[in-house]
Formats: sequence, C-alpha cells, structure tokens
Amino acid sequence: MKPSTDCASAAIWESTSPCRSTADSRSAWIPRMDAAATASTAGYVLGLSYKNIDNDNDTAEEMLGVDLSAALPANLTLYGYSNYNQQTDDWAEHSWELRIPIERLLLKPFFQHFSYEDYFGTGANAVNPFRGLAALDEELTAYGMDALWRLDEAWTVGGKVKFLDYDIRDKAQTYSVLAIWHGQESTEIGGELGRTASDNVAGNEYTLARVYAYLDTAARPFGLDFVSGDALLTLYDEDIYGEDTSLFLSLGTGKRFLDDSLSVKVSGDYSQDPYFDDDLRGILTVSYVYDQH
Repeated sequence: MKPSTDCASAAIWESTSPCRSTADSRSAWIPRMDAAATASTAGYVLGLSYKNIDNDNDTAEEMLGVDLSAALPANLTLYGYSNYNQQTDDWAEHSWELRIPIERLLLKPFFQHFSYEDYFGTGANAVNPFRGLAALDEELTAYGMDALWRLDEAWTVGGKVKFLDYDIRDKAQTYSVLAIWHGQESTEIGGELGRTASDNVAGNEYTLARVYAYLDTAARPFGLDFVSGDALLTLYDEDIYGEDTSLFLSLGTGKRFLDDSLSVKVSGDYSQDPYFDDDLRGILTVSYVYDQH
C-alpha cells in the first residue's frame, strides 16, 4: 500500500458564555494532526487525530481519535470514528454507520456509544452542568436507521428512527422526517422535523425542528467558496431549570488557496438553552492538505 494523502489542520476559537453554571469566558487553541493512507485495491482511508484544549491554563480536554472510511463489497461503505479520553484512560465515544445504496434509496444503519464519565468529565471542561452528567456514571447506546429517497436531481426526502438505550435512565425513541433540495454543485437546503419520546423522563421528551443551507455557487461572486447556515429549535415537554426551549444558530464561510491545498474557515455559533443563558462562539480553522505520490 502506498500512502497518498496527509493533512494538517489547526483551529482556534474564542467563546463567551454568561451561563447558569459557574463557567465564564473561555478560549482554546486546538492542534489537530491527521494522516491518511489510501490504496485503490484496499479502498479505505484511515485517519488518526489528537486534540488538546486548554481552558485558562488548565487542561480541559485531551483526546485521541481514529476514523475510517472503507469501501466494502456490493457497493457498501463503512464510515465511523472513535475517541479515547487521555485523562480518564477510557473510550469516550464510538460512532459508526454503514451505507447501503439500493437504486434511488440509501439506507444508513448506525451505532453510537457514549460514556458520560469519559465524554463530559474532562479536566476544566467538567463544570456544571457537565460535572453532574459525568458523575451519573451513565452510558448511552444509540442505534437506528436513516432512509433517504432521491426523487429526482433536485429533491431528496427521507426519515430517521433512533433508539436510545441508557444504563440508568429510561429508554427513548426518536422519529423524524426530512426534505432536501439540491442545487448546482454542492449547494443544498434542507429541513427536518422530529419527535423524541420516553417514559416520564423530564427533558427527554421534545420536538425538534431544523433548517440548514450550504451555498457554494452563490458565494463565489463575493470571493468566497461557500456560505453555510444552520438553525435548530427544540421544544421540551417539561421545563428544565425553568426553561422549555433551546435555540442554536450557526453561520460559516470559507476560502481555499494554493490550488485548494490550504483551507481557511470562519464560523460563528449562538445558543440559548436551559443550561446556558447565552453562548456565543467564534471559530477559525486553518487546514493544509498535501499529497505524496
């Protein structure tokens, strides 16, 4: 096998969060190094990553990650990643899916597993309410299926079903429907409406609505390669800390240089939920990809 692609990237963000917990403004520098190897006979890409976040001179998060994309027989494709928490010395999460194309239909069965102690209980990140989540010793296993039907060149419709199995809390199920409009190149605009239900678990029964857009051709007259936006509204059946809604908004853009080898992306996120009054975050990501032939 001959290695063909390597990538290096780094990101920095500044975040301010007047919140209900004890956290205040935070800043972080995140170095990430990825290496990938491909071969036409093997048909896979393997990535390794390392992430370290510093919060006011204290280590907030230190993770090792591995991700894989593999072409399988019968036109199947396997995607997934796993992250290992260096501070707790255990796996924090696994997320894997299999893509099964059947003419215009695409089926995506998936499996996910999260350990609350290893996912939330990391150094300076373990502040309320996250310290409380880590202390629950909870583990979540999620599995289900996405189904997407390509009606024509412009439209895709689909549905999702997701089962949530907790070690401690009651089980829950999520069902949603979605529609996506496809424009030129990678341009698309989509929406999703979903419902999560469980047995008398406050905060675990809610309705979710999402709209998003990714525009590339429309961004080029302004000297940009893309503009993206995402809006997510959640309506809880029961109040959480006196709040029954949460809102997330995101806006991003980017530009590629040096024959698309160097990529610069800027994004801004705003969220308001039962745990944080207002959270505003800006992220700058710079990545460089180079080939070895």
